[in-house]
Parts: sequence; structure tokens; C-alpha cells
Amino acid sequence: MQLHAIMAGMDDPKAQVEISEMPPLLRAIRATVATVDARGRAYRWAVVAIALALCAPLLWALVSRSCRPLPFAALIVPIVGSFLVIDDELVVRWQRRLLTAWASGDFPLSALRQTLQAMRHLPASTIAGMLERLPTSDAPDYGDSLPEATRGSVARAHLARTERQTRRALLATAGAALLVGSIAVAVLLESISVLAGGVPGLLLIGSSRRIGSP
Repeated sequence: MQLHAIMAGMDDPKAQVEISEMPPLLRAIRATVATVDARGRAYRWAVVAIALALCAPLLWALVSRSCRPLPFAALIVPIVGSFLVIDDELVVRWQRRLLTAWASGDFPLSALRQTLQAMRHLPASTIAGMLERLPTSDAPDYGDSLPEATRGSVARAHLARTERQTRRALLATAGAALLVGSIAVAVLLESISVLAGGVPGLLLIGSSRRIGSP
């Protein structure tokens, strides 16, 4: 399918074609656009959460006339980590869907890249980062002309690497939340014993580093 035909199909508001009946390449493009939109919404919610995490302890401190609530501003660390986990999960779902279709020979990655890079209304840096999650079609071992079995192996290898990175992010985020939360509560309650809650957090962070190792 030519580029102009794909673009026309996406922009035509009167198109009534069911998603399941669309050409595989068009479905991949629509999935990409939907993922970009979802990532944008997650980012906006993250900005709101970070603003609240910074402002709420400050207001609490002003009202109570005490500095003890201020350490809770450090909760932006797990908030940012949670956003990164959610963002990564959105990309992983997109990556799995596209790699499965590519491995089955539904469409060439080179055509997908060409089409997405030509869509100027999409954020170029976001698209470039997402395309990095896919096999590089220019490399000899990752070409679109590879046999289906080989494409399947390449897709599984990419997904396995992504799953390791996802597990690492989850453990690191959970560990950071426990560590920062225990420190904040310890300062608020003026109790050193509460810091013991940060030990599991440190263990989770250490585990995440081991999972992320080659």
C-alpha cells in the first residue's frame, strides 16, 4: 500500500472499515498513534502528581509550622518511577503486538518506519524511541526478507530483553517507594525504628540491578 493511501485512510473521518479488516500495516500505524496518545496522557497525569507531591508537603509544613512534612516531597521519586513503569508497559504492549505481526510476515518493518517518520504531526523523538524497540531492518540479520522462523527468534529475543528491563524497573520503583516512604515517616514520627521499612526497599533495588545485568 502506498504512503498516501495509508494516510488518506487514517485521516478520512467517514471511513467505516473495521479494525480487523484493515491492512496489517495500517493496523500497526493506528496502534502506534494510539500508543503515542496514551503515553501523552500518562505524562500529563504524572506532571499533576509530581506537582501535588511537591506542593502538598509544603502547604502541610506551612499550616503545621513544622518542617517534618517536607521529606514527603521525596515521594516524587516513586511517582516518577511509576510513570516510567506505566510508560514502559504501554510501549511493551505495542512492541509485542507489532513484533508478533512482523514475525508472521504481515508487514515489513521498513515500510512501517518510512510511514511513521513521514507523519510530521507525531513527535519525532517519541517515534524514534519507540522504533528503537524494534529490530533494525537495515542490518543483514534483521532484514524483512528473513524466514518466518528466524523473524520469530529475533522477535522473541527482543521481547525477552524488554521483559528483563521491565522487571528491573518494577523492582526499582517498588524499592524506591519503600525506602523514601520509610524515611519520610521516620522523620515525621521522629522514630528511627521506622527506617527498618527501608531495608526491603534496598533489597529490591539491589535485586533490580542483578536482573538488569547481562
